[in-house]
Amino acid sequence: MGEYSSAYYEEIRGELQSIVFEVAPNLRPDTYTFIMEMLDANELGVSLEVLVETLEEAGRPISRSVLEDLSRLSETMKMDYDVRGPLSKLLRD
Repeated sequence: MGEYSSAYYEEIRGELQSIVFEVAPNLRPDTYTFIMEMLDANELGVSLEVLVETLEEAGRPISRSVLEDLSRLSETMKMDYDVRGPLSKLLRD
């Protein structure tokens, strides 16, 4: 797992799962299953990237909290991945 504690990974996983549950209506069932499998395998970065790409492709509105949470998680995980760019155009007011 690396230099972080298992609690760190559990917290990130839990936050990602919460977001996935919230946006589940925007996901195809096979994509939802894949993301959940990646979370179970502790592939947190892959999960986040697939989730962002899937939401962008779906083009359906998302809440500001989803955008903020995904962006914060990407930063926390020290990912060099632009969450805001692809998703900011999907914000609903």
